[in-house]
Amino acid sequence: MSRSPTPSMQEQFLHVPIEWAFEAFTNPQHLAGWLCDGALVLPQRGGTYELRFGVGDDEVSVIGQVQRWEPPAGLELTWPGGESLELDLAPGLGGTDTRLKVSPGTGDATVGPGGRRINEIWDGALDALARYFGSLQR
Repeated sequence: MSRSPTPSMQEQFLHVPIEWAFEAFTNPQHLAGWLCDGALVLPQRGGTYELRFGVGDDEVSVIGQVQRWEPPAGLELTWPGGESLELDLAPGLGGTDTRLKVSPGTGDATVGPGGRRINEIWDGALDALARYFGSLQR
């Protein structure tokens, strides 16, 4: 699999309050509902941001670090391979404007489940999150 040498940008309007959108990226229960199988988030600058995929012997963990923690406006994460994620949230009429920027690393990229790199794990994340919120509101 090849990775993009340039950052990827995703933008989407989520029909939920800004606090819900922030919680979806920072609460392990919510993360497990739409992105991964389990998570550990230490909610502070310098804290751990771990995503777990699979179970038992097949479990793969991707461990990053929180660089910016600004509830509910956003956060920034980095991984050892140089990958980064920037999340920016802004309240809008009836929901939240959501912007996600994922930058690939310059060295050996952190590899997640199935050999996917960090930027590939986050591909389509906002679409998945919108579906998750839709399932909660039914």
